[in-house]
Amino acid sequence: MNSKLVAYNLYLKNTKIYTMNRSNIFLIFCIPCRCILAYLASILPDNNLKIMGYIYGLMSIGFMYAFINNMQNTPGIQGNIWWHNIRPVFALIYLGFFI
Repeated sequence: MNSKLVAYNLYLKNTKIYTMNRSNIFLIFCIPCRCILAYLASILPDNNLKIMGYIYGLMSIGFMYAFINNMQNTPGIQGNIWWHNIRPVFALIYLGFFI
């Protein structure tokens, strides 16, 4: 194993975010980010909304690419990435926004 990776893992174990459980991380970071993106979509003019749609289209492709190629399924803060199996759902949601 890479010595930098070992040092980084030791650093993570000594931080507060490492000891937070996954649901707290989801509530603190993921939900507010998605709410901000939804709010931006509601207030942006149509020409900027198209640009945001293209960004969501790229994100959709990224979710499906990561799911199909089994990428980023490495251990996260407290174990395996738990959302790997629902990436197609996120991809479809983002694809719907793109369309």
